[in-house]
Amino acid sequence: MKAFSLRRIIFGIFALAFVSACLIGRTNAQGLFTQAEIVLYGSNAVETNVTLGNWGGGVCQASTKNTLGAAQSIQVTPRGLYQGGRLDFATPVDLTKWFNDPEAYLQFVTRFHDVQETSGTASAWGLVAPTPATATVSRTGKIVKRIQVVLFFDGGESTEYQVDVNAFSPSPDAWVNVSFPFVALKGKLNLPAYNLKRIVITGDGTEPFYIGEIRVIRDNTPIEANAGDEKEVGRNYPVVFSGTATGGASALKYSWDFDNSNGIQEEAVGETVTHRFTRAGNFTVTLTVTDVFGLKKPAIATTRVLVNE
Repeated sequence: MKAFSLRRIIFGIFALAFVSACLIGRTNAQGLFTQAEIVLYGSNAVETNVTLGNWGGGVCQASTKNTLGAAQSIQVTPRGLYQGGRLDFATPVDLTKWFNDPEAYLQFVTRFHDVQETSGTASAWGLVAPTPATATVSRTGKIVKRIQVVLFFDGGESTEYQVDVNAFSPSPDAWVNVSFPFVALKGKLNLPAYNLKRIVITGDGTEPFYIGEIRVIRDNTPIEANAGDEKEVGRNYPVVFSGTATGGASALKYSWDFDNSNGIQEEAVGETVTHRFTRAGNFTVTLTVTDVFGLKKPAIATTRVLVNE
């Protein structure tokens, strides 16, 4: 009887370890739970050091909606790029080490709308949630397409940067890792020490967005790109090209050239674009994916298109 109980205990331990490994692998695949060097706000942060407040005509408050591993998230309702929310740190956070690290990023794990589970067919950001049900999007205002972050330091100095939300791919459950490399922020302000006192975050819309976690991460993942399958189409037929790319924490830009015989040019921009070929022939289509902040080597991918009369 004792031996049987011992076997059950050992089996339970191995089963728990296996399930934990699967969960860790899944979250890493989604890119949301990359190992954080520091958590400034979220599940592992000492949030007694953080006070939320409004910035201009915007509203910033704790919310129990759209949480990520914690009881609360931050809900920011902006009124344009210069009105949103702020986080004040009672004790400044020393980020000097990370400002001097070319692979370090300040990352906001963000959701830009309310997502609810349903049996319908809609999906958030065009992606299917990893459950039998899919996600429906609740919109209440002008969509935020661009985020601005302003950092204030204990000496009163500040630095800011903006980035397009669409430069980052969402996870299947609609969280987006909006990341700012510290070297880009440092380029606007050179200090002997970077003791963070306040973060201001705003958006160019009016729809509320949610921040589940604010953290410091390190990333040196190279950019990889795929231009899609080869195609055969008719002349003047609208052809849709959908590129895919990975690049870790990088903000990515997709640039397309539809005929390499006259040199590689930027003829369209976006993950998915449409083009009409006005003459018959064989064409090489080139996708170039670049890091918006210029820190990583661009990735180039090609595909072929046969155009018939």
